Amino acid sequence: MKRYPAVLFALSAVAALALAPGAQAGARMCRGHEATIVGGPGNNHKTGTPGRDVFSLGGGNDVAFGLGGDDIICLGRGSDDAFGQRGADQINGGRGNDFRHKGEKGGGLNGGVGSDRIWGRKGSDTIFGWKGMDRMMGGGADDFIDGFDNTNHNDYLNGGQHDEGDGCAADPGDQRVNCEFVPS
Repeated sequence: MKRYPAVLFALSAVAALALAPGAQAGARMCRGHEATIVGGPGNNHKTGTPGRDVFSLGGGNDVAFGLGGDDIICLGRGSDDAFGQRGADQINGGRGNDFRHKGEKGGGLNGGVGSDRIWGRKGSDTIFGWKGMDRMMGGGADDFIDGFDNTNHNDYLNGGQHDEGDGCAADPGDQRVNCEFVPS
């Protein structure tokens, strides 16, 4: 009979954890972080805050503005536009023909599947085009642009002007401009 209080206490603790804010099952995630701004299945237009935001957008043709902070933006299916603005942002494409525009500080841009346009702007950026006919441009600092997707002659990589030290990795026949360092 002495086990009942311990069992009752354990069940109460489990129930309290299950009902705690932020512990709901099925929370939307973006690169391992719980989303603070979530899009629905249709076309979404979402704007961040002056601080750090984590976006997880749905399957429509979405637009995301990161504003300030080191934002993480995950785009869904559809033709999406993402603007990092200020901060060292991470922008990740989904399926579709997307446009990603990085903010003022360095960060990462991932194209995803589809023909994407990716611009780095200021700061040292790491840009990955992935599958599709991608146009990728670095900014005003040393950037690394990776157009390697096992598809020859379909990507355009531009390290940007007025800087040195941009690296471009690409398939044979991809167009490289302003790439001072080409990894072998």
